[in-house]
Amino acid sequence: MKTLWKLALVVITTFSFSFNNPKKLKVASTSHYQANKVKAIDLSTNIGPLKIVSFNVHGPKGKESTFRKIRKDYLKGDEQILCFQEVDFVPALKTVFKDYPYKYITKNTTTKWFVWKSTNVAILSKLPIIQQSSQIIQTDPGGDKWNRNAQYVRIKINSSTNIRLFHYHNTYNWHKNGSASEKVGMKKFKTFVKNKNNGSLSNSREKVFLVGDFNLYDSDTKNILGTNLYYQYNNFVDYVVSTSLPQTSGGIYYISPTVSDHNAVWASYNLSVNIKGAESKVVRLYEHSTFSGQVMCFEIGSYPNIGNTAGFFWNDITSAVVVPHGLQLAAYEHSHYRGKVFYWPQINHSGTLHGLEMNDVITSLKVTTK
Repeated sequence: MKTLWKLALVVITTFSFSFNNPKKLKVASTSHYQANKVKAIDLSTNIGPLKIVSFNVHGPKGKESTFRKIRKDYLKGDEQILCFQEVDFVPALKTVFKDYPYKYITKNTTTKWFVWKSTNVAILSKLPIIQQSSQIIQTDPGGDKWNRNAQYVRIKINSSTNIRLFHYHNTYNWHKNGSASEKVGMKKFKTFVKNKNNGSLSNSREKVFLVGDFNLYDSDTKNILGTNLYYQYNNFVDYVVSTSLPQTSGGIYYISPTVSDHNAVWASYNLSVNIKGAESKVVRLYEHSTFSGQVMCFEIGSYPNIGNTAGFFWNDITSAVVVPHGLQLAAYEHSHYRGKVFYWPQINHSGTLHGLEMNDVITSLKVTTK
């Protein structure tokens, strides 16, 4: 287990800590934390309907200047969830979309001999991602022979409502033999979705959305997924699909060919989005002591090993913790709730943390009501 060399702890609206040396405690002001929070989240989109975008940013064209152009010229600012395909420049993406603090990025790699390439599929959210996982669906039979990963996330959109979102960039094999490979890839994606939903494309408790570049036109996509779903697409191969909830509006962002060879597709749904309400029900663990970088969210529950729990891989990374009012965090030194345990917000910030060894902490945790 690696050594965790710095840790910062925050109890929201109460106090915050920053550690450069585990044995030296620096107390930061509440106003400093609030400034970070406002900077990270655009509060103008705090309440409203749910809006989802799918966009293939066309790999090598997706540099920082291109992402800035996409934000300035095409996106409207009211989108809470962005699903991007062919993301080659992840640092540029993170720089331009800092106000989407919750990100899930999965690498697709090529399997072609002597070709060393990779690209990414990315889900960016202004709302807490509370579960995430990915799975290779299919490897392209031709071209660069990409491994195609599908992503699955659960997102908390208000204090009491979660959604399930599946994101996929399907196989492309030049539509040989009547798009045979593309159809097989889509059928495998359908199976992936059903396996996450107890054998169904829908879920009785949480709305389900299927998003991405499916590399199939609508007639083939509907034949595979079903005609009883609610489709929003751009007359090409890009989709935002709801399995049970009709969109209230939707459309296309027409993109210059100098930016991408795809247009973006978007859809809005009559679901009440409340960022502050959603965040009030999760504990947040941040990568950096400035409450930035990668962030993981945990709702009420027990997590015996966040180092290898499906979709988390979060061992020895935490440098900041936010615990909202009404919740309690018990963070353990080792997996399966063993070793030293630290409690928030009960912990006494006036001196209890001085002299503690902060190595190898937060390997397992429990989130409960206070």
